[in-house]
Amino acid sequence: VIPNSVDKLVQIIEYVRKKDIPTFLIGNGSNLLVKDGGIRGIVIKTDKINGITVKEDTIVAECGALLEDISKKALDASLTGFEFACGIPGTLGGAVFMNAGAYDGEMSFVLESVRVITKDLRVITLKKESLEMGYRTSIIKTENYVVLDAVIKLTPGRVEDIKEKIDDLTHRREERQPLAGGVHLRAAAGAAHRVQPRRAVAEVDAGDRDGPLAPPVLSAPIRALNLLGAGLPAPSFRASAAVKPGGIGVCSPSARPCAPPSTRCPSVR
Repeated sequence: VIPNSVDKLVQIIEYVRKKDIPTFLIGNGSNLLVKDGGIRGIVIKTDKINGITVKEDTIVAECGALLEDISKKALDASLTGFEFACGIPGTLGGAVFMNAGAYDGEMSFVLESVRVITKDLRVITLKKESLEMGYRTSIIKTENYVVLDAVIKLTPGRVEDIKEKIDDLTHRREERQPLAGGVHLRAAAGAAHRVQPRRAVAEVDAGDRDGPLAPPVLSAPIRALNLLGAGLPAPSFRASAAVKPGGIGVCSPSARPCAPPSTRCPSVR
């Protein structure tokens, strides 16, 4: 299900929760691995809810807006403070949910307020002090809320300085992750395959092999979207919170190991 407005997303969330339908929520689908068994229930993809509005020193962004696009809007408006997110390949909703961050910056530093749907289907606005943000967590994650949009508070700056910082962070990321333009996947006795990061689905050809295969070895952090393993055993990644009837699973990290897709969100980050 791909809603194209906040109002439609609210209607869908109300429907699936009243019907007690397991639901899995994704934004851009970045860094997502889905097991061969698939996902039980309804998958809601929010990337079409991507409005970004700049007003003075604030940016109002909808849940499906890419962090990269928000960063560009901030640059165009000479607003500093969001440079840290320029290379994070996700959407606002997931970033707020998990308090995403990089290079000494994180969402908690720039958020002024977030509008969410609560478990009892109320639409409320949470001020910064109520978000209970910590390392890769927030009240949105612990209370199973759904992000609708957020107000980001930034600081006026010089375009040249902001661009210089973005370029520096991009360079540093590329140095640490030299395969940022694609990821090599290697299986035992198998050839390497390159996966382009913006492809929605990448197929990994297992080839002709005898006997069981070892899990694929990742030579760089995954930035592709869904990987269909063509029978390859799933790597030992960790998954997010359980997707229970009436609940919402969101792509994010967790301390819990992967489990069958009918019980846990089969995701990475």
